[in-house]
Amino acid sequence: MPVFPRPLQFLILAGVITTSACRGGRGDKANAAAGAMAADSAKNQMSDAARMLVAGALVKSGDRVRITGSPRDYGMLEEIAIDVMKAGGQPIITITTDRLTRRSYMDVKESFDSQAPTFETSLANTEDVVISVDATDSDNVLREIAPARIAARASAYQQVNQAFNTRHVRYINLGNGAYPTAEFSQRVRVPREQLASMFVKAASIPADTLRARGEALRAALASGKTVTLTSANGTNLTFSVIPSMVAVSDGTLKPDRIHLGGANASTNLPAGELRAPVAKLSAQGKLIIDKLVVQGVDVADLTLTFDKGRMTDLTSTFGLKEAKAAYAAAHGARDELAWIDIGLNPAVNLPVANGKVIYMQSGNVAVALGDNQSLGGSTSSDLTAFVGAISAPTITIDGKIYVDKGVLK
Repeated sequence: MPVFPRPLQFLILAGVITTSACRGGRGDKANAAAGAMAADSAKNQMSDAARMLVAGALVKSGDRVRITGSPRDYGMLEEIAIDVMKAGGQPIITITTDRLTRRSYMDVKESFDSQAPTFETSLANTEDVVISVDATDSDNVLREIAPARIAARASAYQQVNQAFNTRHVRYINLGNGAYPTAEFSQRVRVPREQLASMFVKAASIPADTLRARGEALRAALASGKTVTLTSANGTNLTFSVIPSMVAVSDGTLKPDRIHLGGANASTNLPAGELRAPVAKLSAQGKLIIDKLVVQGVDVADLTLTFDKGRMTDLTSTFGLKEAKAAYAAAHGARDELAWIDIGLNPAVNLPVANGKVIYMQSGNVAVALGDNQSLGGSTSSDLTAFVGAISAPTITIDGKIYVDKGVLK
């Protein structure tokens, strides 16, 4: 049972190590020695983390493994590659950055947006495992990029997702949207060092602990008929889920469930989520997201009204123009509720109504519009913008409360 061991100490201390080792003055030797000791410790922690990721992804001899992340974490990616090879796997490393993502729009002709991504589709049809480390530092990467361009690329990329899902490629991620970046620290108004400590603690919760916390809820969702989501902000929504695809993400993959695909073939660290695709055309009522970031713009009080499974009205008190533009540019079942995600991890305690979705936080409830094929559903859409968390949510299943005002029962 993999337990994730403290990789963030390396990430946060990297700058400190460099600075200490390079300072001038009478303490040069002492600083250099301290820096070397810290670097050795960080390398050991990084190696342990790499082993846990490879073990969690069930890498075996002959597996073709893609490892992806940012240059800031290249040392980690390299350690993962070595451990993949030690398991008999065959790794490749791919790198991305916020700058590259933005330049791919700013410096590349719009006419290429709808070009079929044949190379990435070939990769998805070849790889057995993907191990990723969150590479995004900013919510503003796509600010002022035309929503139609983003939608065109998302639409073209659906063939990659389909190949990935059809082949049940095993996927494990480090970060889960909670990587303690400087911008994340500013958004939630929590010091970066405190975020890093929380991240490490949350990533170290044993898988069986998280599984136990989610099992009663998973069983209730899988056997229940009607889910009701309410909040003091005015949210009052009912829907049903696809029973066979309700899954607990505890940081490990289960060999006997990977063939089911969807959430059963993927997990994240820090872990602790219950994920389920919403049944088609089952949503009824009102959903209010206090804050949602759409292409770098904070949309306030986004209100979605559903009738007979389809969204019939969309309003907000701020950022409505950006929200409507992103929605209008999307294709497919953009008007359907796609999935629900309920947090299980007791080590995470951060403000929710800040525009950042903190999936694993215990009692947190996130929802999305559009596509749910990655979770085992059949709803298809290229909408990527509408994923948000509900403030102090209450979840009842067939009348019984399982989450009460943001507290997991």
